[in-house]
Amino acid sequence: MPPTEFGNLLRALRAQRGLRLQDLADKTGLTHVTVGDWERGKRNPKRANVEAIAAALEVDPEPLLLAAGFVPTSAARTETRVELPGGYALQVPQGDPNAALIASITEAALRAISAGQVEKMPDLTPEQQREVEDGMRRARRKREAAAREQAREAEAEGSGD
Repeated sequence: MPPTEFGNLLRALRAQRGLRLQDLADKTGLTHVTVGDWERGKRNPKRANVEAIAAALEVDPEPLLLAAGFVPTSAARTETRVELPGGYALQVPQGDPNAALIASITEAALRAISAGQVEKMPDLTPEQQREVEDGMRRARRKREAAAREQAREAEAEGSGD
């Protein structure tokens, strides 16, 4: 499995600080195997582990959270999720007076795309079009998995009271 955006970012941050896998593992209480698996894209971290990594590296956790497919805490506070057909969702700033308009335009565009009313990317070869479409499907699956994980975490936090 190729390295992920999170894995590449983690490796770069670790290297910038001159840390070995074992050094970072020691700082976080994780194993060097786990950290290495994340860097190589073999496993996906939990949100709490991403936050622990950011603390150990002394960096803002938001870029790491985004790269790992999580919604950063600040975005969760300042944006509203608008569900759209086809499993898509749109993040709009809370209180944005244009939120309904943005959502309806986006929804209309998605309907037109799914109905075949929008021309496929003509400047791309068929292979490039497949790659883009595959990437979009992977991104949607990643967002859905992140949403499920956040729901599980919220449920676990709620039941831990």
